[in-house]
Amino acid sequence: MIFADSNILVYAVDRREPVKRPIAQRLLREPSASRTLVLSTQVLQEFYTTVLRKRMLTQQEAAAAVLDLSANEIVTITPELVLRAIDLHQQHSMHYWDAVIVLSAAQAGCSTVYSEDMQHGRTIAGVEIVNPFRREIHEPSTAYLQASTPEAVDEVLREAIAHRRLISFHYEGRPKEGEPHDYGLIGGERRLNFFQTRGRSRNGVEESGKWKTLDPAKMSQVRLLKASFPGTRAVARGAHKKWEEVIASVTLDATRKR
Repeated sequence: MIFADSNILVYAVDRREPVKRPIAQRLLREPSASRTLVLSTQVLQEFYTTVLRKRMLTQQEAAAAVLDLSANEIVTITPELVLRAIDLHQQHSMHYWDAVIVLSAAQAGCSTVYSEDMQHGRTIAGVEIVNPFRREIHEPSTAYLQASTPEAVDEVLREAIAHRRLISFHYEGRPKEGEPHDYGLIGGERRLNFFQTRGRSRNGVEESGKWKTLDPAKMSQVRLLKASFPGTRAVARGAHKKWEEVIASVTLDATRKR
């Protein structure tokens, strides 16, 4: 049996995600008599509120989708499960809601949780966490990981922020290197709050020590470097934006995405 986190369900209806949408749809179609799809009351609630907040579906469409999804095996979140999740959260430094997801899967006898929000490849309570959108990026001898597709860039940004690693890339053709601090949505579009330690301006002048808000879609040759950075920095007024949604962050409290 397999368990799907709410982000998988959301991507399956998100027309703004041409890469991830078909992957999510395929996962939801895969279960069979020998491979049952399991959800939980938490997942159904998160799906409903997210697709409405992001205006992906109307209220009627969202309600109909939840009704269809309810035909799968559903784990009910009980007080006992909540208490077990609190223990897991405290003992393993997991986000509480992630702990609820993992324990819901374990309670149903699932071997796998599909989720974008948790550490890929980790096994907790006998359940393996798998990010179905992850693409293996092999590490060459030059000591970096490199991404060229939008999906791989997304993965590298999440990894760099989670482990406080420097990145280098070209932005509209200009080389840049520095610290990725915040990654999320502003005005419905993905943006990266980035502290540049080296690189060039539009005029070709060497530029460093500046905060930048960048569009990941304009980043190419993105490399995850082995060098790390210590973490938060003093922030100039207005350097950190007002995020609609935080995907990954060094300086902010990241909320569960999707």
